[in-house]
Amino acid sequence: MYEELYAPLPDRAAYLERIGLRDEPMPLNAETLHKLMYAHLTHVPFENLDVLEKHMTPDLGIEALFDKIVVRRRGGYCFEQNGLFAALMTALGYTVYPVVARILRPGMITAPAHRGTVVVLPEGEYYVDVGFGGPASAYPVPLNGEKTPDGFYIVREEPNCVICHEEAEGEDSRIIMFAGYPAFPVDYIPLNFHIAQWEGSRFRTARVLNIRTEDGSCALTDDVLRIHKNGEVTEIKLETRAELLEAMKTYFGVVLDA
Repeated sequence: MYEELYAPLPDRAAYLERIGLRDEPMPLNAETLHKLMYAHLTHVPFENLDVLEKHMTPDLGIEALFDKIVVRRRGGYCFEQNGLFAALMTALGYTVYPVVARILRPGMITAPAHRGTVVVLPEGEYYVDVGFGGPASAYPVPLNGEKTPDGFYIVREEPNCVICHEEAEGEDSRIIMFAGYPAFPVDYIPLNFHIAQWEGSRFRTARVLNIRTEDGSCALTDDVLRIHKNGEVTEIKLETRAELLEAMKTYFGVVLDA
């Protein structure tokens, strides 16, 4: 039971091709992790379209995720993307374990509804996340508190860890809290079902797509497209279903039936 959650990655070379990389020897270090993360973030969009439009609960089996993200060139949300990315890292030779996390909001305690990954390297452990639809590091974040080049760092609040971001003004942002111990892939089954089927879930009530680009990012919330490029933001209101489908194809690489 649940064997599909623990299955090996079907085709490492195909996954790497999907994110613009070749299947060639790579050192198992933090620099390679950054290369893999950046490639994934710039090729695979965060998106909730099956949950919103079809009221589907995503299949978290590795082969199903591979079919959706690699073969059909779709995206997904945290349970999908971080699950498949963990399988890729394992296939490349990394030692990894999943962690249960919660997104932090000012003044409230949120339910655990996020999946992250910790990678174990000889020099220490790193938090890796390619499935967060908000501000996140494109670098593996060291669990020892060191800052990444893009300003993210971890504060330990036993038994948890908090991912923070250095802000130019005011207090630093607290973004994600994750458990400081391993989870199991099966632990995400009820969390995934809750996020996909609870009528109050944001993913049941709003269209959400995000993708990182070389000079910024693109975000689609319901029918509003925002293109962030070199510090400037262009906002476009999409008036028709045809415009929406074209925007999803052009900016996020997602092709849906009309």
